[in-house]
Amino acid sequence: MQTKHERCRLEAKGLSFLPVPPIARLALFGGHVAAAEMLCENGASIFYENNWKCTASHWAAMGGFVPCLEWLWERHGEGVERFFSRVQKEGHTPLHKAAQKGRLLACNWLLQRLASGAEAKEVATGDSKAGGDGPDPKEHCEAEQEKSAGANACARLRPSDLASAAGHVEVAQLLQKNGR
Repeated sequence: MQTKHERCRLEAKGLSFLPVPPIARLALFGGHVAAAEMLCENGASIFYENNWKCTASHWAAMGGFVPCLEWLWERHGEGVERFFSRVQKEGHTPLHKAAQKGRLLACNWLLQRLASGAEAKEVATGDSKAGGDGPDPKEHCEAEQEKSAGANACARLRPSDLASAAGHVEVAQLLQKNGR
């Protein structure tokens, strides 16, 4: 009898016709660190962005599995705070995504890791300048809204707003307490 990990390894080798990065994102979303690690060993990238500019950090936060977030944090290396503060097309960071899904443990973990103020230097363009310099997220959102003429490019909602709107009271309170 095969274990889940062995079965995943065998299936991944047979899935070469599928784009591997989305599979790795789904592994992280589902809490499967071993599967994500094996996929990365076979060519998947944690830096892959989907059409919404979401990376593996957004998907892991949505899944809410702290071991997946920790694995990404450790794997990323230099510039990790920027990776976990990356803004996607709707203006959401991984913290927004965890809040939206009501992932209390993930929100708490992200708040602790990003307490240094790295999220205040959110990177909307992917610019990898040293020292955290980059465009101001608010200015970026305003520019994106002008470009998209009314589209929901940047919602400007705080993570606590998203949690509250989705009925995740405990998450909203945690985020409000932390000024998010």
